[in-house]
Amino acid sequence: VLYDLALVDVERGKAARDANNDADADRLLRSGLDQLRASYEGLLAAVGPFAPRTITAASEVAAQLNRLNDFTEAEPLYRDTVAALRTRFGDDHFRTRLALVNFGRLQQKQSKHTEAIDLLEEGLAGYRKDPGPVSADTVVITRFLAESYEAVGQPGGAIDLLERSYDECVQAGNERLARSNAARLA
Repeated sequence: VLYDLALVDVERGKAARDANNDADADRLLRSGLDQLRASYEGLLAAVGPFAPRTITAASEVAAQLNRLNDFTEAEPLYRDTVAALRTRFGDDHFRTRLALVNFGRLQQKQSKHTEAIDLLEEGLAGYRKDPGPVSADTVVITRFLAESYEAVGQPGGAIDLLERSYDECVQAGNERLARSNAARLA
């Protein structure tokens, strides 16, 4: 119940932020974070680190810390979440891939692009298998990875990624995604 209440505060906080009500947004987001932490710690003690609900709670706490720009505290939680998901579900599970991408995005926010590249490459490899190279998620992750390649001075790597994604979208007949990739290449 505490977990569900926490998510209500988080959603209300996001809505307040969208409405430019920063005072309410901060209060609600922090309240949600406190409740999420309590839920995570309770689950960790009750069912251990590899229970699916514990992993989800850890991921939610990390995401909330990320939203609040508390990267120092979010980073070890993302690392633990990835490790728990690998142990529980394996490297190819969709939740593991998503956690890798989320962790990579956190590293990008901290300008740790070398670390982001490793995480995003691994996540992207999984997304290219399932749901496939021309899914919207895969194309977006490709762009995230290209951003980090550019940030570390490897524009050729970024261009190669975007061109490959563009070609795959064209071959699959997905003109909308192909056009969005073409805009990134321009």
